Amino acid sequence: DLASHFILRAAYCRTEDLRRWFLTHEGYLFKYRVDNLPESSLKVVLKQVDLQRVSNAEKDRLRPSLMSIPGVTPAEFTSQPYYAIPFHQALELVSKRACYVHKGLAYVPLPKVVSILSAKFRTRLSRSLALASAAFQTVEEESRIAPLLKTMNSQIT
Repeated sequence: DLASHFILRAAYCRTEDLRRWFLTHEGYLFKYRVDNLPESSLKVVLKQVDLQRVSNAEKDRLRPSLMSIPGVTPAEFTSQPYYAIPFHQALELVSKRACYVHKGLAYVPLPKVVSILSAKFRTRLSRSLALASAAFQTVEEESRIAPLLKTMNSQIT
């Protein structure tokens, strides 16, 4: 799976249209995988990407505001952790009013953190595709692999 990702990344980095197609589909796959992670695994991922978990004291202090987030029930409020994220990283949630914003931080319940992880993934993948595109000129000179990479997108899509 990992090897195929990097092979496809090399094949789809050549043009803006190919990069956009690859970014869209890898984003769907990433979101699907994160949505289906067990909560314990998701918490491990959140620690790795350094998202700040809201303490129980702060969560209780902000209870009225956090309870006003659409879709948050009292039972979910008590059982789910919240994360404080710089609001510019949660623009999709802010635009949908799916989080609480206070002093530059977006307070996001655990189930809605997936959109932030997806946005971070897409940003990093987009950058790496741009870098791979610049390196593709070197690969084009390689007579063994260049023809395969050039035709791969027409064989798959």
